[in-house]
Amino acid sequence: SMQNILIVSPYFLPFAGVGANRMSSLASFLQKDSEINVTILKNSDESYGKKTVKSFTNRNFTTINCYTGKGFLKNFNIYKFNIEKLLSENCYDCIIVSIGPFYTLPLIKLIKRKYKIPVILDIRDFWAHEPVIEEKKKIVVKYIKSFIKDFLFERKAIKYADRIVAMGEADLKFLLKYYGKEINSSGIAIPNGYDGFFLNNEIKEVHFYERENEGQFNLIVYGKFAEYISDEKLNIFAESIKELTYDGYDLRIIQVGHVEERLKKILTDKGLNYHCTNYLPYAKGVLYLRENADALLLSSDLRGIGYGTKVYDYI
Repeated sequence: SMQNILIVSPYFLPFAGVGANRMSSLASFLQKDSEINVTILKNSDESYGKKTVKSFTNRNFTTINCYTGKGFLKNFNIYKFNIEKLLSENCYDCIIVSIGPFYTLPLIKLIKRKYKIPVILDIRDFWAHEPVIEEKKKIVVKYIKSFIKDFLFERKAIKYADRIVAMGEADLKFLLKYYGKEINSSGIAIPNGYDGFFLNNEIKEVHFYERENEGQFNLIVYGKFAEYISDEKLNIFAESIKELTYDGYDLRIIQVGHVEERLKKILTDKGLNYHCTNYLPYAKGVLYLRENADALLLSSDLRGIGYGTKVYDYI
């Protein structure tokens, strides 16, 4: 018989950011089964601004748009209104809630207590216990916020979810430190997969090639980098990179994505050549990397559970 699945994912295609890929790929995979009907509850396309995939065509999903604004409670209430409307008019066999953003977390308790529908919580990003660089570790406000996020929202969502899905075994171990009982009984690791349809569809017409001379050597940073590293360690990194440079060798550090001002300042203060592409849709960024990288720079993730890059996640 037909299975009806509702996916709650604020970031979803046509959003071009990497945050949309996991649920967009899952929905596409599920929809290939003729016995599964997929409905998507997502942020409105307008909320994505210019960060959209122009060539995206809806793959027969039923999509419900939430016209979100600013503020956790405001956006939660917008999703609450839409999901209650959906659940009053339709029957679903399972609901998948993907985070972040995190204003969808309180929906899980509502869905379980009021509607008794199985819920899977997919944790793409950490929230209450997201670690920070050394300079911010002593900030008291950070601890207060972490406690509020944990006690009021994250802990309850994890308690009521039938399954908690993390992106890797190391992610599960990290969650185990804070939510041991629930993670032990219902946690499972499902890594991201490769969505060839999405990548190939996006990159076939796009070509970047930026090399001004034969001696140019490109060190590529894909996405966030400095966010995971303290100033002290960034300075050590810059000194190390500087030692690699020599006469006649044009070494460039190119950041694919938004500029990180801390990284830019530390590198340029050391006389290093920093460039930034600014925002690129995920697939186009991968193509840029493929055509321009002589080496890829990775920062070891603060959690000790992976690397601070979006590259390995989806290719």
